[in-house]
Formats: sequence, structure tokens, C-alpha cells
Amino acid sequence: MTISNALPASQLTELRAAWAAAIVPKEDKQAQALGLGGNFAINIPNALKAIWSTAKIAFTVHKIALLHIIGAEDGLGLAADTWTGATSAVAAFYKSLSPLQYVASVVLSGFPEGIISDDYRKEIEKFLEEGGNLELPWYLGLSQGRIENARDEWAQENAYENTIKWLTEEGYLKVESDRYFYQAKNIDWSK
Repeated sequence: MTISNALPASQLTELRAAWAAAIVPKEDKQAQALGLGGNFAINIPNALKAIWSTAKIAFTVHKIALLHIIGAEDGLGLAADTWTGATSAVAAFYKSLSPLQYVASVVLSGFPEGIISDDYRKEIEKFLEEGGNLELPWYLGLSQGRIENARDEWAQENAYENTIKWLTEEGYLKVESDRYFYQAKNIDWSK
């Protein structure tokens, strides 16, 4: 079974579009001159949206076997080396955040029109509940262990408020008209 025949066309199209927006080709004359092909950039907000889309589809179809075939080689239309670079960049990003901060970022990225605080809290809770019931693909950075750690963080007093504060202070969350939005920022890997 491949992703192309395991998912309805609309979901496959959604996944392909989401991952294509996350991995942006860049022309690199030096790399081309060396015979290495090209270069690409990872758009972290779009990568989080792609992770959100992949996880939401997994929650919807409830097929554990399906989760392990969703990958570049199975229909997302990405070259293997591009996929490896993209998943490495996503891994570097999620390892720089606590499990709850990462889950909260993924959830927030799923609402480009913004989300009010009460709904955001409910969506995080829902994601923590649903995500712990499935073994999500490794490349999403949402292993059962990581989600369990996020649940442990969530159980701490003022976890939601502290997460909002951190996301805001670090520049990942902006508030406009009582709505929360995921905010793109340049990441300083030297911290």
C-alpha cells in the first residue's frame, strides 16, 4: 500500500501542498556547478502547518499502518535528499522547544486565521489526547513519548499561561484583536 492509494485524493492533495509550501527550492549556482543539483530552504511556519495537516489526517483516518507510509517516497513528491534535509531541520527546531511548546506551536500553525484563547486551549488538549492514542510518523517530531512529556507539562499548574507567555516572548505567537496567530521568526541556533 502506498500513500497514493491509501488516502482520498483531497487529503493527498492537501498533504502534498502543505509539504511543498514547507520546502522551498532555492537556486544555488555553486551547488549546481559542483553537480549537486540545488538548494532549498525550510519555511518553519509552513512546516508546522504540514505537520498539523499530517497529524489531523492521521487522527481522522485512524489507521496506524497508514501513518508509517506517509513519507516523501510514498507520494509527497519530494526528492529523498530534500526530504532528509527538511526532516533534519524540523528535528533541530522541535528539539529547541519543550514538548509542550512544540505541540502548542504545531496546533497554533493550524489556524492561519487566528484562534481565540479558549479555543486554542481546547485544541491543545484535543491534540494531546488524540496524539497520544496513535503512533505518529517519526518525522513529525510527535512521538508518543514526546506527547506524553507534553501531557506531563500540561498537567503542571499554569502550564497554558506559561506556554503562551514563552511563545509570545520568544516571538512565535502574536496577538491581534483577541486572536492568537503563529508568527514566523528567524531562529537563532546559537542559543
